[in-house]
Amino acid sequence: MTRADKEPAKNNGLTVSAPFRQRLSKGILKRAFHARDQEIFNMFEDARFNTTGGSPFSGMFLTLKPQSGSIEDFDFDLSLENDDLSAGSTNVGFSGYGLYNGERVRFSGNIN
Repeated sequence: MTRADKEPAKNNGLTVSAPFRQRLSKGILKRAFHARDQEIFNMFEDARFNTTGGSPFSGMFLTLKPQSGSIEDFDFDLSLENDDLSAGSTNVGFSGYGLYNGERVRFSGNIN
């Protein structure tokens, strides 16, 4: 048994003991998520990704985008089930650019 098991955690005057459980409405969580799911596209706008040594690719950048419709109107499918906590979509695509063997290339596709 560790010290953390014996003593409750303290944070800003609030005491929480393990196991900590809280009930939240799935509807509230889904509305909060959908109010901000456009941020996922912002996070992956011209996101640089590294290549491993010996790869012919370098300086690679990737942008996620909806296959159809606008980013402002986009909603990911959110699952809050006991056996499936996930967010996804069949309407996401990508585009990017970088160098392949020193030559500039562009690429795009759909994520299904």
